[in-house]
Amino acid sequence: MTVSAFVLRTPPPNYLVKTPATVGTEITLKCVSTVIVNSISPSVTSPEDTTIPLTVEDDEWTLMEALASKDFRLIYVTFLSNIVFGLVLLSRMHGMVTDIFGQSPEAATIAVSINGGFNLAGRLLFSISSDYVGRKNCYVIILTTQLIILIAFCFITWSRTYWAFLLTMWTLTACYGAGFSVIPAFLCDKFGPRNIGACHGVILTAWSIAGVVGGLVFAAVFNSLLSSGYELSDPFPYNVNVWWILAVVVIGWLCLIFVKPTKKDVNFIKMISPSSWLK
Repeated sequence: MTVSAFVLRTPPPNYLVKTPATVGTEITLKCVSTVIVNSISPSVTSPEDTTIPLTVEDDEWTLMEALASKDFRLIYVTFLSNIVFGLVLLSRMHGMVTDIFGQSPEAATIAVSINGGFNLAGRLLFSISSDYVGRKNCYVIILTTQLIILIAFCFITWSRTYWAFLLTMWTLTACYGAGFSVIPAFLCDKFGPRNIGACHGVILTAWSIAGVVGGLVFAAVFNSLLSSGYELSDPFPYNVNVWWILAVVVIGWLCLIFVKPTKKDVNFIKMISPSSWLK
């Protein structure tokens, strides 16, 4: 990180990263000859600073407007619901492998290590694909996958199907990592690059809430069931916690539906719609 800091450079004044949210912003260009920009600006023949006014509503947000907007609140809940499983239950994966499925501690350590690789893979895969599929569309895929797996989780633990357990946990971990990789670009597309720093900082408080509150709720429910007579090898204490996590993900999925889609989301839907195939 220190080496990276040395090669970072401060961008020039009025510089904006080229994103869908900044295509329509006012950009100041130093014109030294005849310039035509995207067939929008008239020819400029004098060497002077020329402002090219383009309008895109996404970049008109002030920071306070962005933080107070309905879309930001909905995205906040969506992000929280996406990561709560990873923070709460994945930390118990080693114990579940040994207690419920009767595997050795060495096998559990290997499973958890591979789990970290899926976390990385999810971040890379979805961060790249979101540039083509769209940010909201990626979250629809992520949360829908989590819902399906959480519903099947109880059946997998009751039947003690170890390979299915590993497959579902690794997939859920990939979805957990994917949420972190897509959220900065999602916020940038929605509220503009000027607001991304503060918006991303605020939305990461959901990470803390999910970790602290979710961890306390899980521990309280888990310990209460153990004290009432359930054994560590019984999947019921874990399954009860999965039920409330499932409810949180359902709430996040519903909130996501009401988030206004970005241009990439709309364009992708148009591209895959049957009507576009007939053209």
